Amino acid sequence: MLADSIDSTMQNQLPNLEIEEALSSSDTINHVVKIMTVKPGSIKFTPKVGPNGGKSRKMNSHVLFILSLILSLCIFSSCKVVGYSDGFNHLSSKEKNNIQVPYSSIDSLKNNGKIYKINVGQLKQALNNKKDAIVYEFITFCTQEYCQNPSILEKNLKKANCDLYVIATLYDNVFNFNVLNKPIFTIDNSLYNTRVRSKYEKVFFNELTGTTQKQRGWG
Repeated sequence: MLADSIDSTMQNQLPNLEIEEALSSSDTINHVVKIMTVKPGSIKFTPKVGPNGGKSRKMNSHVLFILSLILSLCIFSSCKVVGYSDGFNHLSSKEKNNIQVPYSSIDSLKNNGKIYKINVGQLKQALNNKKDAIVYEFITFCTQEYCQNPSILEKNLKKANCDLYVIATLYDNVFNFNVLNKPIFTIDNSLYNTRVRSKYEKVFFNELTGTTQKQRGWG
């Protein structure tokens, strides 16, 4: 099943109340996509937004200047900058060896301590036979109220009989959270010829949802 576009009638459908309750009980979370398989060839979704109403948080020029200055200083002092790149070079040699590409259905994978980098097609294939599923764009370094530990989200959604796919957008700290029943997945950014997180995550979720970043307000 391929999801090339959004069915606009989704907004008029009654929500799965158990799933909505599970999401609301996970505090306030942003960057969640609710996937509902409705008919062959169509995946419908609605974004679950956080306190900003789904609109991108914009930084003013002073903040951008400060961040640029910090980044410049870090380049010359070799300090660790988390969030700009995919974070692969921040991993230990052992952790790097535990990043793998799956060659079978991602639904057949068990959590064996490894992190699997996937593409949009593999995720869509997994969603193909799902009635309801949540795809969570997980920012591993985020500590704000609109971010959620995936373990809590998994526990709440299990009660609603809803599948969860956690897509980490970078490698920093990802192994600290890899304690779910399913492994945590990351984006195979080699397909987009960039290691800049904001670039490859945007294209990935554009392809998955059939929307633009502006339409979603995130990713």
